[in-house]
Amino acid sequence: MANALLVGPFDQRLPGTLTADDPEAYGTRDASAVSNIAVVKIPMEWHAGTKTGKSETTAQVEVYPTPEAAAARGRVQYGIFSGETGRRERGETSPTRASTQTPESWCFYFNDGWKCGGYRGHAYAETYYASGGNVSYPDAQMVQSSLLAYAESKEKLATEPR
Repeated sequence: MANALLVGPFDQRLPGTLTADDPEAYGTRDASAVSNIAVVKIPMEWHAGTKTGKSETTAQVEVYPTPEAAAARGRVQYGIFSGETGRRERGETSPTRASTQTPESWCFYFNDGWKCGGYRGHAYAETYYASGGNVSYPDAQMVQSSLLAYAESKEKLATEPR
């Protein structure tokens, strides 16, 4: 599955002026991600239409040996970003909850932008959008959904009988 993610191409629909570049191998030192098999970064750029150019967007898919391990990663990250303790540690005010949030799919707006995450199958996906890009909740949610759909399609490709 990780190889299929890396081969790409990222073929999911993205909102507005967001574009995705070729996937690349990546890493994470996050303690709740230690059981991952691979981390694939998908570089994304919002073209703001101004002279200053692009705003910062990061997107990554982490591949786990079991769906349960991916779900565990999702639950930990959801707990961090939705919980008061995590906000205090980052020195942030309460996040804006745009709609119903669950560990399977969530997006929160903090002082510095949107942070979204979720899991599906063997994958946990996470995205971050700096607030300078004027990213709306529907856009943030659409990118997160596209990332999970990409992972799901590559998992299906990797597990199909040949």
